[in-house]
Amino acid sequence: MKKLLAWALALSMVLVSTVPAMAADPVKPEPKAIPIVAVEAQDQAGIDELNAAGLDIIAIEDGYVALIMVKDFEREYFAANDIEYIVIEEDATAQVDWLGYEMEGGNFSTFAAPIPGIPGSSATGDPSLEIDVNAMFDPTDVAFDEKYGFPKRLGYRTVTEYYGEMNYLAALYPELVKMEVIGTSVEGVPIYALEICNEPGKRDGRPETFHMAGNHAREWPTNELAMNLTWYLLTQYGKNSEVTALLDSTRVWMVPMSNPDGMHYDQRNNPGSWRKNRTLNPDGTYGIDINRNWSYRWGSNNGSSSDYNSGTYRGVAPNSEPETQAVISVYKNNQIISSISGHTSGQLVIFAWAYVNNPNNAHPLLGELARKQADINLHADQNGNVMYAQSGEINDYLWGAVRALGFTYEYGTSFVPAYGGYDRYKAIAPYNDYYGNQRRIPLTYPTAQAAAGARAPATDLAAPVAFMTEPYIIGYGSTDRFATAAKVQAMGDLTGKI
Repeated sequence: MKKLLAWALALSMVLVSTVPAMAADPVKPEPKAIPIVAVEAQDQAGIDELNAAGLDIIAIEDGYVALIMVKDFEREYFAANDIEYIVIEEDATAQVDWLGYEMEGGNFSTFAAPIPGIPGSSATGDPSLEIDVNAMFDPTDVAFDEKYGFPKRLGYRTVTEYYGEMNYLAALYPELVKMEVIGTSVEGVPIYALEICNEPGKRDGRPETFHMAGNHAREWPTNELAMNLTWYLLTQYGKNSEVTALLDSTRVWMVPMSNPDGMHYDQRNNPGSWRKNRTLNPDGTYGIDINRNWSYRWGSNNGSSSDYNSGTYRGVAPNSEPETQAVISVYKNNQIISSISGHTSGQLVIFAWAYVNNPNNAHPLLGELARKQADINLHADQNGNVMYAQSGEINDYLWGAVRALGFTYEYGTSFVPAYGGYDRYKAIAPYNDYYGNQRRIPLTYPTAQAAAGARAPATDLAAPVAFMTEPYIIGYGSTDRFATAAKVQAMGDLTGKI
């Protein structure tokens, strides 16, 4: 407990024995606060025990300190097991501005309707009561990024806005993209896959790559990045030589919205807290963790729960969920060589295996490719057990069942950061200033230019630099896995790289 107290003192936190709820509104009950707390385990076995209980662990810091998002399931577990913890964030739910598209005149526009009966929802941009899968993006007077082609945003997209943009792109670029319904969600919402290349729909034997986002509903930056990448590929074909070469030789599959029910629910209820889909479980609770539902080693060990109310509930059977089945259909019916699944957060590139603690690399090629991707993106590479073993995870399925090169990107440093602009998703470099205080700067490419433009130290950042909130200690091995300014500078100009 001394270690936990010292850790908390450094963050100016206060030890408590219960998780407080927000004060209830006398007129309209407010949703419960959803805190993030820190729990200290004595060793790896203690972390494994917390994980086996199905708690919503979001990070492991300072050795064996688990950061946990607390909902009813966690409250009950803490009470039943007399768990001591520290509240480090009173309410993890995002404070979201639903501002829409930036207009040429400096204003904004959106298609989403207000939420009836919810105070403050009269402002345009709130997620609509229902998802409109037939929505159509209107580009009239919308401002677009000149370099990457996507519409400039002033706030997170709603689920309806994603469907509107996908419909628009499929209609505008029929020679480059074919939109297919690969399945339907639990609540009957179609799941779209965009097949992007210079000859969509033709089965010509070329290699294919798959990129999906939003398996975990609360991880909105992944959907934003996938949608912007889709715009980039389509608008820059014939303009950017790298994009043109890619689409002339490779078939790219994009699924910017793989869990529409879950994300829509999360956006309308305690944004930034809902993880699962919206399956109705036998006990009346909702949701299955899609990233614990994949069939390879499903349910074989810790890291997924059989408790319906757990955030890591794995479902009644492997591949039981329609959202999982929809994605599997793409893998089974096409020649997918490589795959990326977007998640937040941690600034990591993750690869198999995940189902056992501290395994050897599944294959040297996976480790080599993860290292290269991590360096270019200023992330760190790591096996799927980055925090703890987890069964039913997608990269294990991809390598174990499909033999595809699968990677999970853990973007950013929080699930739903405050929206700071359409270009905010850049790496964050921690360094010590002249007085020894920890500082953070956004990096662009190359690092030398960023150092000058972002008021960073003119000299190289002290190695090793971990591009995440804090370096994880468990399982990382040597510190040369962390990207450094020197390493990035040696790569030369990365402008325009995908």
